[in-house]
Amino acid sequence: MVQTGKITALYCRFSADDMRGESDSIAHQKAILTEYANNHGLTNQRYYVDDGISGTTFERDGFKEMLRDIENCTTHTISEAVLESLVIADIQSKLQLIVDEDKARKAFLSKKTGIRVSQGASDKKHKAEIEKRLSELDTLTQSVYENMVLGKVPEEVCVKLIDKYQEENKTLQAEFETVMARLDTINQDECDVNEFIRRLKKYAGFEVLTREMLIELVEYITVEDVPENRNIPRKIHIYYKFLDKALPDKRNALM
Repeated sequence: MVQTGKITALYCRFSADDMRGESDSIAHQKAILTEYANNHGLTNQRYYVDDGISGTTFERDGFKEMLRDIENCTTHTISEAVLESLVIADIQSKLQLIVDEDKARKAFLSKKTGIRVSQGASDKKHKAEIEKRLSELDTLTQSVYENMVLGKVPEEVCVKLIDKYQEENKTLQAEFETVMARLDTINQDECDVNEFIRRLKKYAGFEVLTREMLIELVEYITVEDVPENRNIPRKIHIYYKFLDKALPDKRNALM
């Protein structure tokens, strides 16, 4: 749970013609952002809305209000220049990591997937074991059926054996689907990390933070309130696309 001193800025934008009041898209974005914030313990939620405003301009009332709230925080001020320098430093630190791309990939995967990294090898082994046993069951079932037809084994014995094999087959099929779902998730995580690294490498050696970089790399930023103990630094969290949980609706513009 994130400490309750955090201020969570939830920004929604939608561009369309003939809008009257808040559009359905804005309501949908609010619902998604609120659910995510609640599920992750992000408190003190504040909404900033630009309905019917293009994302190609920064002349947006809601966006500018959000920046003003950051600049004019009554407890402490974080200037735009300071916030920008922190984002630049964080991106540059990740660029340093990908000098050793394999090591960086493992670090990013560990951050994104957690226990699934170690579980992947176990699941792959279990998948192979299930596939082998399913093949054996098919062979056994066919053999019993042939023996029953040829009269080599009493029919009641054959029926019991076939029922037993079919029950085991059913159980293994359910296990197989569960394992495959986990492996699919791991594969997607690996694809996400590779895409993040691909995007990150485009900005090697950059010096100026651009809007394009933010759109490609950063999902959102949260700023915590000043702790009661002024000796403790104020925390700013930068969440990256493909590494941290992304919003389901890609139309949401948070930056």
